[in-house]
Amino acid sequence: MLTFYVLSSLSISLFSQYLQNGFYDAIDGWFGKGIMGMSFQGMLSWYYSNNSNRGEELDYCVYGNFFDPPLVTDINGNQNCQNEFESINSEAAPCTDCRTYSFDDVKTVNFAYCGPPWSCTLPVNLQCRSAHRLWFEMRKEFEELYSPYPIASVEGTYYPHIYNGYCTKEGYDGYTPMNYSHGPQPITSVI
Repeated sequence: MLTFYVLSSLSISLFSQYLQNGFYDAIDGWFGKGIMGMSFQGMLSWYYSNNSNRGEELDYCVYGNFFDPPLVTDINGNQNCQNEFESINSEAAPCTDCRTYSFDDVKTVNFAYCGPPWSCTLPVNLQCRSAHRLWFEMRKEFEELYSPYPIASVEGTYYPHIYNGYCTKEGYDGYTPMNYSHGPQPITSVI
């Protein structure tokens, strides 16, 4: 379950070449090697599996923490570790519970389990709530330091201690976006 990658050794031109010429098949994965995930993460998984000397596996509880439960249940009702390299039957190292990591030790968060902060939906656990609160604190700091436009109103009353006033009610339509006068700019190139 690797969700975070360091691109220091992957040149921009090589990455662009893989994106433009890469072959992905829904059954056989990237370049027919069984590595699934049509997105950026799937392509990078293929790249680093073929260039293992150019990357290093990071602690997924520190980089890309989901804050999700350590166990999953398969279609047969069997429980397994979220991390495919761990075993629920191991006495030496049971399934790692990333929810126990100190929030101060986590470098990046993957919001796939918590839900995106701008969904204004109260997360199920305290770690996700802390991640949402930090995201809104960072958004406010960014807006105050870098936005040339008037700062958005922060008068929302939906869990203001988490959403910092940027959510007026539950759901995407309760989110207060940043102000901008010219609208979003189209992406003109792939890096």
